Amino acid sequence: MASATGIPSSLVGLAFRLYVPVRLGTGALLLYAGTAKLLEPLAFYQAVLHYRLLAGGASAFVSAVIPWVEVVLGAALLLNLCTMGAWLGTSLLFGAFSTARALVVVQGTAVSRGCLPIQEAVSSWQGVGLAAALAVLAAVGFACAVAQQRRLVRAL
Repeated sequence: MASATGIPSSLVGLAFRLYVPVRLGTGALLLYAGTAKLLEPLAFYQAVLHYRLLAGGASAFVSAVIPWVEVVLGAALLLNLCTMGAWLGTSLLFGAFSTARALVVVQGTAVSRGCLPIQEAVSSWQGVGLAAALAVLAAVGFACAVAQQRRLVRAL
């Protein structure tokens, strides 16, 4: 049986059952990543510079703002606060990250360190796929948050 959107109801049910663990996991990931970047701001600034997508001033701005954005979005998801906005922000953040990774691969730029404090080669299509999967996951989280909000409104 399909839902009103044409999506099989079993798939919709699965999405709602996985919503809380995915929300908590994504929130924890963002909180960890943002905190790690705040603890090593110079390393993150250098990682942003290695992408060679922004001028020095823009790289400094991005490397100063992104960690705080990640911490705020992560905390909002973990605390179940303003979830639609948090999921939307997370979708945009992960979407921008996957776009940056794709540009690095297309340009052939060698980036030896990613934005998380772990060693990884980010200049591969596998890395782009992972970042894109996170963006899709966040978009599904946003859709579930919207659906839950609509259910609450209808219940009133």
